Amino acid sequence: MNESSPYFSVVMATLNAEKCIENSLISLGSQTLKDWELVVVDGGSTDNTVKILESAGIKNIKLLQGADSGIYDAMNKGISQARGAWVYFLNAGDCFASINVLESIQTHSLAHTDADIVYGDIRVFNSKNRSTIKRQLIKSMRDFYDGIPLCHQSVFYSRGSFDKFGGYSSSLKICGDYEHMIRLKIAGCHFSKCEIVVANYQYGGFSHRSLRKLQEERVKIASEYFPMWHKFKLWIKIPFLVLKSCVIQLLGTIKSKENR
Repeated sequence: MNESSPYFSVVMATLNAEKCIENSLISLGSQTLKDWELVVVDGGSTDNTVKILESAGIKNIKLLQGADSGIYDAMNKGISQARGAWVYFLNAGDCFASINVLESIQTHSLAHTDADIVYGDIRVFNSKNRSTIKRQLIKSMRDFYDGIPLCHQSVFYSRGSFDKFGGYSSSLKICGDYEHMIRLKIAGCHFSKCEIVVANYQYGGFSHRSLRKLQEERVKIASEYFPMWHKFKLWIKIPFLVLKSCVIQLLGTIKSKENR
């Protein structure tokens, strides 16, 4: 890392995001700490996404354009171009919870120099725009056995964690961040919590619209990393989780038809 490298690299993967990207850019530009760069990986938008980015007035921006094989492939491309000491992934449409998030994370990381990952809490909005704070805490590997303990939008990664342990598995379409965090935890990386709300997160993204695929990938990950007893517990739960996801999707379809 040379002297001109920023403290944070904010990576944003986009594809036809004209309807939601402006709020994310405004949120980033409003941060009190300005020691950051924005790395945008656009998968070939055909709307005004690129024009919005080019007219946003962000000086320290790098725009990569071209087809990718999915969100995690795009994120890996962003990581390869990131120069910051810490890397954060801001989805188009998501926003920081306050103007001093980056400043708070920098202060925390400088005070906890043994941290490989710094995370906080998340504010989750539902379809009616009502929000709740999701409190998150990682104590041990057990926290990963029963579900996905950290929302990706709440996590900052040291650049060194990617250099040592690699990026995301592009074979996964939904749970790549979950698998990556498990890999880091098993490798002995230190997860450190900063007591702030990091981001505003809109419930109902791709992972929530594809719950069956999410459960399939959880089983695949468990088969590779989990002890036998925890694999067994997950295998028992999966039929009920898949049924639940089917019911949720069916109710969503019915509600959508009623609203037409």
